[in-house]
Amino acid sequence: MLHGAAGYRLTPVVSPGGFGPASLGPGERRVNVGPVLTATLLALGAAVLHAGWNLSVKQSGDRFLALWGQFSIAGAISLVLLLLLGGLPASAWLWAGASGLVHLPYCLFLARAYDHGDFSLVYPMARGGGALLAAIGGVLLLGDDLGWLSFTAV
Repeated sequence: MLHGAAGYRLTPVVSPGGFGPASLGPGERRVNVGPVLTATLLALGAAVLHAGWNLSVKQSGDRFLALWGQFSIAGAISLVLLLLLGGLPASAWLWAGASGLVHLPYCLFLARAYDHGDFSLVYPMARGGGALLAAIGGVLLLGDDLGWLSFTAV
């Protein structure tokens, strides 16, 4: 039995026998865990893939070439998808170009960091650095209000 933030007792969607609707008692409500489970599994899968391709960069002989190889393959796949799906709106191309420009120094610095540091140090710092820069950009460029709890989370 799970307890929700509002004090609800959360019950599974199916009945104890596995068939038909579950009868709910007072203070219980039905929760569909499918979308949450799907999102969680997708996020975990993305984390494993990201760590995996960063580990392959760390283990490669030429780390800069390995990073650019990965970015080139991702770009080729994205180009095919863009052509198949009808492209991007005109306003999105500015953001795509800005993202590409930001990734130029990112690749340079990440390759150098992997040349000089252990994976167990460089990878978490590189992952956290992006979140920190996004938070700073949100505050400076978008007027986001970063409370103490949000700041601590970053």
